[in-house]
Amino acid sequence: LPVLVQVVTNYLIKIPQALAGSFLALFISYFLFKDGPKITERLSGWLPFRESTIEKLTQQFKKVTYSVVFGQLLIAFAQGLASVIGFYFLGIPLPVFWGVVTAFFALIPTIGTGAVWGPASLFLIISGVLTNDYSVVARGIGLVLYGVFVINTIDNLLRIKILQAKADIHPLIVIAGIIGGVQLFGIVGLFIGPIMLSMLVKYFENFRETFM
Repeated sequence: LPVLVQVVTNYLIKIPQALAGSFLALFISYFLFKDGPKITERLSGWLPFRESTIEKLTQQFKKVTYSVVFGQLLIAFAQGLASVIGFYFLGIPLPVFWGVVTAFFALIPTIGTGAVWGPASLFLIISGVLTNDYSVVARGIGLVLYGVFVINTIDNLLRIKILQAKADIHPLIVIAGIIGGVQLFGIVGLFIGPIMLSMLVKYFENFRETFM
C-alpha cells in the first residue's frame, strides 16, 4: 500500500509540471508559426553553410515542424474521438465531455490519456465489486483493454506514420527523437527532439552529397 501511495503521489505531482510544459510548448509553437519566416531568415544568416545547404535545411525544418505540431493535434483529436466511442459503449457518463478531457491529456505525453480512462476503469471495477455486479467489473476491465490496445495504440501508430509521410523521417529517428527530447527537455522535447534529430540527419546527408 505505501508503494502504491508513493506511485500515485509522484504521478499527481507530475501533472502540474506536465501542464506547464504543454502550455510552454504551445506558446513556442505559436511564435514559430507567427514569426517563422523572420526567425528562419535570421538563423540562416548565422549558419556557416552554403546557400544550397541552408535552403535544404530550411525546407526540412519547415516540414518537420509542421508535421510535429499538427501531427500532435491530430493524434489528440483521434484519441479523443476513440475515447468518446469507448466511453459511450461501455456506459461511462458524459462520454463527449470525458472524450474532450482525454484529447487534452493526450497532448501531455508524461501523463497521457491514461489519466482519464485509468481512473474511470478503476471506478467501474470497484463499483462492480462493491455491488456484486460483475457486468460492471467486466466493463471496467474492457475499458482497460480498450485504453491500452486502442487509445494508446492510436498515438504510437499515427505519430510515426504522420512524421514519416509528411516529413520523410524514418520511424526510428522519430522514436529516438521523442525519447531523447523528452529526457533532455521535458515536455517541450516532444516537439524539439524529432526536429533536431531529423535536422542533424539531413545535414549529414547534405555533407555526404557535397564532399563525398
